[in-house]
Amino acid sequence: MHITQGDLERKAVIVSWVTQKARGSNTVLYWKDHSCKMLKAHGKSKTYKFYNYTSNHIHHCTLRNLEYDTKYDYMVGVRQTERKFWFFTPPKPGPDVPYMFGLIVSDGAMMDMTRRIVVELVCLGFAMGF
Repeated sequence: MHITQGDLERKAVIVSWVTQKARGSNTVLYWKDHSCKMLKAHGKSKTYKFYNYTSNHIHHCTLRNLEYDTKYDYMVGVRQTERKFWFFTPPKPGPDVPYMFGLIVSDGAMMDMTRRIVVELVCLGFAMGF
């Protein structure tokens, strides 16, 4: 599961996830924490091939028009293998608003490489939270 800033105004995020065997749903349901109003976004999925390797299904879906500094819950795998997560949107941009965003996630296929990247980022002075 990956969350990426989705636009320059910080009012969108891109949710990315992988399904293994079946293509699965490209729909993401999302809502403000403690809200009953559920929103829906539709994304796309694809696979890639490299020699005799075929990737799992990689999904990307953009959630737009989000409010600043707000907690959102979201669900992927709609009507199939549903998984629920949450995120906070960044604060409204301004001259005195510090903002740094970073996330590293591994599918476990290259654990040593992920460990090396995390060590290098820590050595560069990035704060890491696990």
